[in-house]
Amino acid sequence: MAHEPLWRWALRQLHHDRIYVAARGVAGRSLFRENPLQALVVHALLRGHGFGASSRRGTLLAERAYPGRVLRFLAGRGEEPAELEYPGSDYLPAEELSARAPDRPLIVFENRLFSELAAPDQRKAILQLSLSLSTLRRWLWDGNMVMLNSPEALARKFAEVNAGAKVRFLSSGEFLDLLRSGDRAVVLDPMGPEVLSEEELRRSSVVIIGGIVDRAKSMRGATKRIAEELSREVGVELDRYRIELDGITAAVPHRLHAILEVVLRVMLGGEGLRRAVMLSMSNRDAAWYLGMLVARRCSIDLLAARIRELEEVRGRPLSREVLEHAARIAGCGASCRQLLVEAQARRATAEA
Repeated sequence: MAHEPLWRWALRQLHHDRIYVAARGVAGRSLFRENPLQALVVHALLRGHGFGASSRRGTLLAERAYPGRVLRFLAGRGEEPAELEYPGSDYLPAEELSARAPDRPLIVFENRLFSELAAPDQRKAILQLSLSLSTLRRWLWDGNMVMLNSPEALARKFAEVNAGAKVRFLSSGEFLDLLRSGDRAVVLDPMGPEVLSEEELRRSSVVIIGGIVDRAKSMRGATKRIAEELSREVGVELDRYRIELDGITAAVPHRLHAILEVVLRVMLGGEGLRRAVMLSMSNRDAAWYLGMLVARRCSIDLLAARIRELEEVRGRPLSREVLEHAARIAGCGASCRQLLVEAQARRATAEA
């Protein structure tokens, strides 16, 4: 199943390239600086606005190249004529925009075990779910996110932190009503029996992520429990997949928003799964990856190649702190540190 970002869909709906931005506050947001069209469409869907035809004139606010087109965003007073303006209503009305915006892929956070998390992990979960919404809006919008089986305490706190959000909070029965006959659902589970491929992920239309943060209290097997209970409730067998890098699951980011970033990079950004994982890695994740490679007694040449790959994908050299952390994970002390340093030096020598 082919998916596309919200901005690419919007590009096909708007047949003019000069847009006057009259909405206050939009242009100052980080999303507008990153992707002006995405920012406008997300804002429109959240606020119930549309786009209108325009005869206004303004000065250049931003210019952005999109596939096959260059869009110019205008504001204030100036001499450049606009063709569309936001907000407006007579070109792409709000009702039409909302009805036609793509609602797949659907990202589902299953939160039934939130009350069992330790208090510090509950706070982290709310933060990571909020960051997940921000991540989602870079590609899609709130209508593509579902919070499933969420306790009232979580729903209330999430609403406080994310005022104006239009994320849906659903029960299992309501979720079942949302599913279509052609939907393919996958559950992401670090202990899943199957390894996820980018092809399987791109074929999926529903991605289910357990809303689990277990730094203060172990919740081993929690996602399996969630998947089994949800499968019984909706009458659909849900397959669990793990993401790994060279057979190492500890290398894959476990923060909810980082997992989502991996998913969206693959499904909507055209990235390979391996590269998407590396782009989303924290220094801690990178240390676990290298430490596990060393613990498996990989050759120094392979280790140098993996360090080179990590540094090229992430666009920066690995710090000494990361190498020292990797050595502690590998559990072989000074000899591991020396091996990692030599591997990094060999990578640099190979490049030269």
